Amino acid sequence: VSVTTSTTWILVLGIGAIYTVSMNLFIVPKSRSFFERILPWLCLNAVLAAILGYLQKTLGLKSPLFTAGTGQSDFFAFFPYDGHWAAFALLWSSTCIAMALLSTRYEGSADFVNSVGSWYLAGATLLGATGFLVQARWPAAILLITFSSMLLMLSIHFLADSRDPNRKSIALCSALVSIIAFAGGIFRAFQIDDYAQSASSLRRAAIEMFRDSPLFGWGIDSFTQLLPFYADDTLLGSRHDRATSDILQTLAEVGILGCLPICILIAYLTIRYFRGQHDIHLTNHMLFGCVGCIICACFDAPFMSPAVFLSFFIIFFSALRWADLSRNRVDEVDTKPELIVHEDL
Repeated sequence: VSVTTSTTWILVLGIGAIYTVSMNLFIVPKSRSFFERILPWLCLNAVLAAILGYLQKTLGLKSPLFTAGTGQSDFFAFFPYDGHWAAFALLWSSTCIAMALLSTRYEGSADFVNSVGSWYLAGATLLGATGFLVQARWPAAILLITFSSMLLMLSIHFLADSRDPNRKSIALCSALVSIIAFAGGIFRAFQIDDYAQSASSLRRAAIEMFRDSPLFGWGIDSFTQLLPFYADDTLLGSRHDRATSDILQTLAEVGILGCLPICILIAYLTIRYFRGQHDIHLTNHMLFGCVGCIICACFDAPFMSPAVFLSFFIIFFSALRWADLSRNRVDEVDTKPELIVHEDL
């Protein structure tokens, strides 16, 4: 159901295509080596985007490279809104640190400083440190706090479980950067934001829309059309496409019944993992980044970005599939045990 059927089909097609492509990562791979090959390239892609963003900030560009821009200064890399970049960086910085920790658990791995793990950690730092440059308050704060938590996990790992000759130095440096990132996240969370009042009004309007149609919502992309009837005086005369909260906007547009399928899917797969698997570190760390992105969706609209939407489901499905493959042999994946008895029985 939609009030703008001429454009909504593009959104529905895009969401369906992204979900279908990323879902294959949960169905097709039969070996860990698949993810050991594809995840490094995806992490490298994210780090290169971060380097592009740093270059733009250093040169003081008025718009992203090779584009006319939006007229706003809140862009980073190829993201026209740096709040979307923060969610993207959150997901891939968590994945980079997860891969760095994975490299330390391989048998016969070299010292961390001389291994590929140090490159993953450097890439994660480049991604996480962009939180200090992002203008959007809550996305920047959540990125920095999540990055800080991941560095703390890395520090604890080197102190408690690692036999690396440089483990104390690595743990100390990681803990120091973690403290700096956490302090920056807290500072950004309490920073004065000129847009805070408008964002609060938009969320309140989304809640009122949801109250008026809680089961089925008002239809996809209906928030922009109905906002003039629910907005307070401070919002009138200006156009707003998002409720500055993906969760509230989704509830307002598709209602409880529309949200149930995706909620049931994510909850079922997550509960299935925690009930059927033991402590799979890589999966836990990647899911931690997904949780951070969902928290960001409470205060911003990260899933409006196709890059964030695709990255979220790539990481979510890859993490769960890794758990299935991690402690099973290739010929035992997706098979049920068979009871072999004597032919007379």
